[in-house]
Amino acid sequence: MTQKQRLREYLMAGKAISRLEGWDKLGIIELPARVTELKQEGYDIQTTMKTVTNRYGEKVRVAVWHMEVFEDDEPEPYRSIDEDAHHLNF
Repeated sequence: MTQKQRLREYLMAGKAISRLEGWDKLGIIELPARVTELKQEGYDIQTTMKTVTNRYGEKVRVAVWHMEVFEDDEPEPYRSIDEDAHHLNF
């Protein structure tokens, strides 16, 4: 299973994940890159910024990614406008 597949399954289960959790739970160091790849494939992944306290007592903001999942949710593959126009009859 690829990193992208692990992330997709995790998000499709209705779970949210931050960059640090991506490493800890899924073994993915570059989680933002995998999120971008999934978005390019048409998955509607949302980003929420969350304020947390780091180990030094400082308030920092981190990105948390999540998807709104519906039963039998499977997105259509992303198609560009040019691809869609090719299928239209004018």
